[in-house]
Amino acid sequence: CNSSQPITLNDSRNGVEYLSLLYPLGDDEHVVAIAMDVSARNADARALQRSEENLRHLTDNLPHSYLYQIAQEAGESRHFVYVSSGVERMFGLTQKTVMGDLSLLFQRIDPAQMPAVREAQARALDGDFHMDLRMLRADGRWGWIAMHSRRRPGLNENGQIIWDGVATDVTDQRRDEDLLKVQARRSAALLNLPQQ
Repeated sequence: CNSSQPITLNDSRNGVEYLSLLYPLGDDEHVVAIAMDVSARNADARALQRSEENLRHLTDNLPHSYLYQIAQEAGESRHFVYVSSGVERMFGLTQKTVMGDLSLLFQRIDPAQMPAVREAQARALDGDFHMDLRMLRADGRWGWIAMHSRRRPGLNENGQIIWDGVATDVTDQRRDEDLLKVQARRSAALLNLPQQ
C-alpha cells in the first residue's frame, strides 16, 4: 500500500456515522487509524441538499415566471449566472441554451423597444431594472414580459455586478387592462350623449 494515501471507510453503528482514515505504515502489519463522528456533518449535508432541492422546485414551478441572475464585469457584456426552467415554458429555450447565450432572449424582444431596453440597462448599472418587454413567446405569439431585477450592493468575489430578477408573463393582465380602458372610454362616451 502507498503510505501517503489513506484508506477511507464509512461506517454507521448505533445511529452514529463514522469516517475512518487508515494510514498504512508500509509494513502491511501496522496502521494508524483516525475515526471521526461525522453524524452531524452528514445530517447537515443532507439538510442542505433537501433545502437546495426545495428551492430548485420552488423556482422551477413559478407560474408564468422564471427567476434569473445576471452578472456583468466592467466593460463586458452581461450573462446569466442562473436561470430557472420557467424560461423554457415561456420561450421554448432550455436553461442550458440561455445560460450559454443571453442574446437568444434579446432576439425575442420587439426591435422597436431595443433603444429603451439599452437605456434601461444603462440606468440599471446604478440600481434596478424594471421594464415590460414585448417579446415573442414559445407559442409564436407576441406577449408582454415584466422584467424586474435588483442590483446587489457592491461587486461579487469575481468583481462582477450581480442582478437578481424575476420575469413574469403579464400578457393576460395587459390585455385585461386594455379592455377596461376601452370599456371606460365607451362608458364615458355614452354618458356624454345628449339626453332626449
